[in-house]
Amino acid sequence: MNKKLVRMVAVLLTFALVLSAGCAGTQSNSGTGTNSTADSVQNSTANSTASTSKTETSQAASQADSIPEPDPGFQHDPRLADLGQVPIVKEPVTLNVVYSYADDIENNWAAKWLQEQTGLTFNWTLYPTDAFKERVAVDFSAGNKKDLVVSSNMSATKFTKTEEYKFAQQGLILPLDDYIANCSYNLAALIQKWPSIVTVSTAPDGHIYSIQSPNREGFGTYHGTASYKLWLNQEWMDRLGLQTPATTEQFADVLRAFRDQDANGNGDPSDEIPLSTCIAGAYVEIDGFLMNAFLYNDPRAASNAPYIAVDDDGKVYSTVLRDEYRQGIEYLAGLCSEGLLYPDAFTQDRATQAALNCSGDATRIGALPAQHLGYLVTSFKESDRYQQYVALMPLTGPNGYVGTTNVHPSNSSNPNGFIPYTAENPEVAFRLLDFVSSDEAVLALLYGKKGVTWDDADAGALTPSGEPANFKTLTALDTNTLYTMTGWPQIASHPFYAGVSQDPKAENGEGQEYILWHATYEMEKYKTDYHHVYPTLYYSQEDSEAVALYQATINPYIVEMKAAFITGNRPMSEWNDFLSELDVMGMQDYLNLLQKNYDIYVSSTT
Repeated sequence: MNKKLVRMVAVLLTFALVLSAGCAGTQSNSGTGTNSTADSVQNSTANSTASTSKTETSQAASQADSIPEPDPGFQHDPRLADLGQVPIVKEPVTLNVVYSYADDIENNWAAKWLQEQTGLTFNWTLYPTDAFKERVAVDFSAGNKKDLVVSSNMSATKFTKTEEYKFAQQGLILPLDDYIANCSYNLAALIQKWPSIVTVSTAPDGHIYSIQSPNREGFGTYHGTASYKLWLNQEWMDRLGLQTPATTEQFADVLRAFRDQDANGNGDPSDEIPLSTCIAGAYVEIDGFLMNAFLYNDPRAASNAPYIAVDDDGKVYSTVLRDEYRQGIEYLAGLCSEGLLYPDAFTQDRATQAALNCSGDATRIGALPAQHLGYLVTSFKESDRYQQYVALMPLTGPNGYVGTTNVHPSNSSNPNGFIPYTAENPEVAFRLLDFVSSDEAVLALLYGKKGVTWDDADAGALTPSGEPANFKTLTALDTNTLYTMTGWPQIASHPFYAGVSQDPKAENGEGQEYILWHATYEMEKYKTDYHHVYPTLYYSQEDSEAVALYQATINPYIVEMKAAFITGNRPMSEWNDFLSELDVMGMQDYLNLLQKNYDIYVSSTT
């Protein structure tokens, strides 16, 4: 990390140790205390060794001796209680908070709980979801006196890193660096454990304007860390006496057997579809799972940078320009020319594909790429045909490469919790941000009231990994609007996992989480090092607009030509013409722009 980040992390390492020694006996109801609800919470990701966080922590700690401690001259707001204490204020304080909420917040249980716990009185300014960002920008420009701005969990209210950085460059929001170093308790402990919190939250100018949560092992939806899966019909494999393929050529042989040998056993050897996919959905791209047998490749349209990767020397490149990508397209074109890839794969939608597989007297699809099994059936309650399928492990390509994509720590971080320059109570607002990352606050704001919307796990309930569950939901989260206040910038110190069925063939698809977890666990060794994954970056407004313009022309063209080459509508002999067309569209200028911003990121975080 650079000097500023090293100082920040090392200061908090020292500060957290001081706090734990000096305040442990007096603090009450703080998420890092000995009576914390989450003290008994166990990480259900059995393969999560936390090696990354341990390495980061030890590196920061090794530099702590030469780093100054928190500024003893920092002027604290005298109305605030000691760090780690709740209520967080010693006398009444009214905080002006902007939030997005559609219901009656005066009767919201989480809002009342937050007031009771912190001792604050909240003056809420509520903006509707579809106008939230616009109204916040007006508040900033007008200099309206607000202490804190909090987005909800609705995508329309979430600010991007670029939008945050624009606010910062205009002087509309305050940097949090001094508050983090001098006023944090829960966040100090969290950063001690995960220094990457600082990394993903640091803007190009070296300041932190919001607390952002990085991807961390054991948190979030585990199967999303290896989303490019391919589902293979094991029942067909068994019927035909086939071995599980380990290479791209062996996979092609399996598809040929599916095509020729009445794999579904209904007496009709011509109704099988060896390989299928659809035009839109979660990780259904045909050059996702299968292309990663040739080179690392993430074509996902929702990615911040599809078809972009970073090599060992830190050079940003487009995977499409690599010869290995062309080889992968030739392989896929070969499958299509042999009738192994369904002709409608580039035109049918998910519903059509699922209906196709559920119609008739037997399954019709032998294999398909998708994040989960829901792409194989119209409904888990209406069909159990998904139970015929297993997740195929990544294949080895002709050059010996085998892998799958990974998730960069920055790719789940959204700026939130801005303190405007007009804030009359900035330190109080920051202490509130620190409080909401206690485990009690995470549970209360995200899940609501214990015994009403969530509760302790049932005895014997297990997570997908087979470890004890630590809580259960009692109602669907989207119905809890009078009990929850989602979207706050919260970083829990422990994951909360509910129990799931341990039977992969449980009715109504209730065993799917078990299936997905174990498939992902088996894929761990194939994951690409995340240093090759292009991160979610801060851009200037100008660069952000330029990136968006390039992506709006280049990426759809790649998708169009990919389908054309695979289906044979465009011969592979014209591949170099395709690359030339990309160059005319500005591919090199696009890569240069990404490289410039990646270099800024590296310089501010290493």
